[in-house]
Amino acid sequence: MSKFIQNSNSKLSTVEIPKTKTMNIPENIMSKKNSRTSSFSLRKKDLERLSDLIFKTQALTERKLTSTDVLRGLFIAGETLNTEDLLSCIQKSFME
Repeated sequence: MSKFIQNSNSKLSTVEIPKTKTMNIPENIMSKKNSRTSSFSLRKKDLERLSDLIFKTQALTERKLTSTDVLRGLFIAGETLNTEDLLSCIQKSFME
């Protein structure tokens, strides 16, 4: 396998990356392999919702987001949510 060495004379160094409005997510908050694993089951509708959330948030970031990253964000959002609202959402999920 050969290595690619980029120098200032390379054609790749002259390629401009288009500027878009994106959020910059620090690397230290992305998924880490050494974290403790928990296992749980998601229904088909839950997986669809998670996939939709990943798609929506992926458009705003430069990094590839995983389902773990989105779930962590949802946990933080849940902490700030009114408890009655959270219980209402949980009840709606039981009805599906």
